[in-house]
Amino acid sequence: MNDFEIVEFDSDLVRNYEKNLKNMFIENTYQFHYPEKEVNMDFINDRYNKLRKYLNEKTTFFIAVIRNSEIVGFIWLYKSSFMNYYRLVINSFFVSENYRSRGIGKSLMKKAEEKALKEGCSEIATHYSTDNPNAGVFYLNNGFDKTRIEVVKKV
Repeated sequence: MNDFEIVEFDSDLVRNYEKNLKNMFIENTYQFHYPEKEVNMDFINDRYNKLRKYLNEKTTFFIAVIRNSEIVGFIWLYKSSFMNYYRLVINSFFVSENYRSRGIGKSLMKKAEEKALKEGCSEIATHYSTDNPNAGVFYLNNGFDKTRIEVVKKV
């Protein structure tokens, strides 16, 4: 990862990568979470705007890996009160397909762990799509334990 830079973003820096991020949101959302759905740009734009809003409010953290002035991976986190302690929740975690198996995900997870400790959190939590079994393997290989299963019923 010598030619990669890991950067924690604020709202202003996110603005410099708007197109890059929206393309990554599309790939992440529709390829790995909801492949049966059509791309909805209103949803993507709303997601991007919420990221900027939450960064402005300092209620979320966004850490990205940059190569050649382009984001190639990111982790979006927020602090949450859970029972009688805090946890850092992964809202979104994505590495572009062309950059996988290069240690980028591991590096982002290490930064997330550092952020969790700095924020007084005792754990990191997330969920992943059953359409993306590689995510499950990644999380288990990085010290996560399976604790819950989400079920959804369409009505």
